Amino acid sequence: MDKKTNEPELKIYYEPMVQPSFSKIIGYEAQAKLSEKGLGQIPQNLFFPIAEKAGLGLTLGKWLFEEICVLVNKIMNKGLEFEYISIAALGSQLRKKSFPNDLKKIIEKTGAMPEKICFEINEDFFNLKLDATIDKVFEIKDAGFKVIINNYSGAYLPLSKLNNVPIDAVKLAPSITDRVAIDEKAAEDIASIIKQLKNLEIEVLAVSVENREQQLSLMELHCQKMQGPLYGKPLGSREVLNPKQIESK
Repeated sequence: MDKKTNEPELKIYYEPMVQPSFSKIIGYEAQAKLSEKGLGQIPQNLFFPIAEKAGLGLTLGKWLFEEICVLVNKIMNKGLEFEYISIAALGSQLRKKSFPNDLKKIIEKTGAMPEKICFEINEDFFNLKLDATIDKVFEIKDAGFKVIINNYSGAYLPLSKLNNVPIDAVKLAPSITDRVAIDEKAAEDIASIIKQLKNLEIEVLAVSVENREQQLSLMELHCQKMQGPLYGKPLGSREVLNPKQIESK
């Protein structure tokens, strides 16, 4: 809540992506949160769809991207090492023909490095317009950005089709990884997915990692990049610019 205007306040937080074997932050996922009186902080997966229906998706997406560009420049100017900051690609952006060119214009204006920014596309979006979405991925990649498929389970984009999509990584759906430490069948399924993705030279990230046992099980399956509550709360931009060593709980 903005105390001066009495209006809902939109802020961006950054969840660390971690390489546990080195206790090292290697990047961040930008997560927008809306503070509303009486409701607390509303995560982006709840208010993004409302914004899209209200016709505010493109405006919201543009603001988020510009904010990420500014932060990327600040990180680079401080000489801090990181792979990229990821940001959700909204459906309205992916449907807009000029989206990649719009991104290029903002990059030219801000001077940010596109290779330090990654767009996350939910796997279920490929179920709506498969060919059009794949074409858009090619255009985003041609503009110099990285692309991740988020919440990946293989339900809408089977592993057999991933070879035709120029993505950099997938984030495995929590429904796949949350039982890895206690369910032998789940671990076998994850091992098979990770092996096939690595054969395609696609990085694998696990999200919503909550405990040490889950982390160790994923590391044994050769999943080396993770994020989640185990590594602390999402950070503000000031904390991103003054990083501390990550220590799992």
